[in-house]
Amino acid sequence: MKRITVKEIQIKDSLIPNSFDGFKIVHISDIHYSEKYNTMYLWWSEKIGSINIRNLSSSDISACKQYLINEDVRTGKNKVIKRGANTVNKYLMALSAVLTYAVNELELIETNPMAKVKILPKPSGRDRTLSVDEIPLLAQACKDISEDTLMFFLLLLYAGGRYSEIHTLQVHNIDFKNSRLYFIDTKNKTNINKNFRT
Repeated sequence: MKRITVKEIQIKDSLIPNSFDGFKIVHISDIHYSEKYNTMYLWWSEKIGSINIRNLSSSDISACKQYLINEDVRTGKNKVIKRGANTVNKYLMALSAVLTYAVNELELIETNPMAKVKILPKPSGRDRTLSVDEIPLLAQACKDISEDTLMFFLLLLYAGGRYSEIHTLQVHNIDFKNSRLYFIDTKNKTNINKNFRT
């Protein structure tokens, strides 16, 4: 099947699709996406691919959300499970991205029907921190890998930065005199400085 690019749509209006199925092909051909998102797009295509995108309603999506929650899924180990809240939300966000693209860039619809569909509350999860006894053990395991891995671990431990913040940290973001790290343009789009004295 030939993938339609956005450039082709702009040149040939007749290529603008009316169903989610055709629209999905347009959207995902224009961006890079991982295999897991391909699985999500294929699932949505199966469920609502025949519906004209202009007729897709919030209630259609809500019905699909219930199906996502209750559907049995077979894992790689041939075990049957239900999708967790985080996975269901990822499916919803994958669809929302496509519909937002239809609203903002292709102007196929005026509003995103996902706007009225609530995502599932995230499970509280397990709060896991290192015990005082585990810190030197993990530090030694990091040192056994390399000095760089040890340094990375110590910066995570003492500065409390996110993985991406420590990973992108540069020498000019370190104030050695005052023992401070400066995280610029963090995930929350803020600048943060942290003390790293031990």
